[in-house]
Amino acid sequence: MFNNCVSKLNLKMVLLIFIAGFGFSDYLRIFSNLFESKSLMCTNTFYALQRSYIIPTIKKIWNEHQKRIQQRIEQPLQVYVDGRWSRPQRKKGTAEYLSEVLIDAKTQFVLAIDTLSKNDKKEGMGNEEAQCLIQILTTSPIKELEIDEIISDENKSLIKRIKETNLPVEISLYHFLTTRQTSIVETFNSTLNLWCPKYKHFKKDVYEARTYMTALHWNYQLISCQNSKQFMINKQLSKQIQSQVLNSFEQYHPYFNKNKKDPLMIDRQDHNENWNENGDKKENF
Repeated sequence: MFNNCVSKLNLKMVLLIFIAGFGFSDYLRIFSNLFESKSLMCTNTFYALQRSYIIPTIKKIWNEHQKRIQQRIEQPLQVYVDGRWSRPQRKKGTAEYLSEVLIDAKTQFVLAIDTLSKNDKKEGMGNEEAQCLIQILTTSPIKELEIDEIISDENKSLIKRIKETNLPVEISLYHFLTTRQTSIVETFNSTLNLWCPKYKHFKKDVYEARTYMTALHWNYQLISCQNSKQFMINKQLSKQIQSQVLNSFEQYHPYFNKNKKDPLMIDRQDHNENWNENGDKKENF
């Protein structure tokens, strides 16, 4: 009984840290400052819990949320499109990921958000932002939507690539940002900085989950009729995520059900394995 209680408390702690937009280094800093002691949780446990339970749950919630949002919007759509690099010094090639967001102009709901790694760029697909946008437009559930107009600040290569996709709807691409769009997009990108700070490194699955968290909180705030410029973490969404994460934990954790394979224990087969600050396994040379 003691072991499963400790494991559940660890999971809640990791979930709290993730929802607040923090990482393991922040967790260590909190313990060192408040308790003047070392962490109560090892690095292995932190990242195993995060990747085995929290990230899959957030992805599932986002996919379900996307379908519900479609019922709240009127088609045909006018959408805003913008990309954000994970590092400010894009010219120096230090950016690892591009996040492309699709926002409904009328309701301001985030309809889709996708992440492209710089290593995923395909030849002949134009620039990264064009590739990421095409990926969004040609993937469910967005490809089922009727989009009349896309407003973006991108260059001619984006216009060219969009026309080559042979999408079933005609899309007009404006090569400028309106004042209204600039305000909405900049507000969303500043919100994204809470979960994906540009000075931190993340693995792709962690980065993607953090972008989904941003989009979820953004939409829940709009549903609650709150001002998006005064962004706050939504309690209703946080409780929903906690409930589903704990349900997943109770379903797979061996202390609750010994007949199930536990993904946490699968990830931790080698308990002597070292993990670095970013949650990557250190290579042994």
